[in-house]
Amino acid sequence: MGFSSIGFWVVTVALTLGSAAPGGAQAPPPACPQREPQRFSGVGLEMGFDPTGSMSVLRALENSPAVRSGLQTGDRVLAVNGVSVAKLKTDAPARIRGETGSSVTLTVRRGESEFDAVLTREEITVPPRSVVGIGVTLAASKKGEPMIQTVLPNSPASEAALRSGDVIVSVDGKPLGKAADGAIQGLLRGEEGVPVMVGIRRGGLVTDYSITRLRFVPGC
Repeated sequence: MGFSSIGFWVVTVALTLGSAAPGGAQAPPPACPQREPQRFSGVGLEMGFDPTGSMSVLRALENSPAVRSGLQTGDRVLAVNGVSVAKLKTDAPARIRGETGSSVTLTVRRGESEFDAVLTREEITVPPRSVVGIGVTLAASKKGEPMIQTVLPNSPASEAALRSGDVIVSVDGKPLGKAADGAIQGLLRGEEGVPVMVGIRRGGLVTDYSITRLRFVPGC
């Protein structure tokens, strides 16, 4: 049985604001930029492309121009300043971005209704995203067993010294066999601060690891 990671392409419709050190030099990035709030100049939309030639609103960021204009999850953006998204394709997000104080007109379809929304771009602060778990992605071994594919940096799994290639044989004493990826991830996830016992086979030796689930920022 194969294991896979499922995701979607998300476009944050915003313009990153760089920071400069004294004298005009670019300031060095923080040790983990994902842990820092991100500052943007834009309208505050997260969007995904869909097969209809439009972009669907996945989320309107809190206190953003998008929220104040009434845009909602599920709205479809058909055009930007009169130019269709189907024509702009992947250039559409760049057309929505812009300098603070400038405006952009989005043609939006909601259900059977279609309307224009005029938004004024502004600086937006986005908090870092976090998850609760141990911080691993899974694949299948040659025998079809659940195997750790990636250990996320600074995650509970990383602190426990789990490695890529480790085979997970049990969770909280429950043998896994060839259980599906989603079922295993469901067992590994849970309440923040609650430990989970993970049985790991490495080089023919099985070891139980008690790992406390934490809320962490992937990639840091």
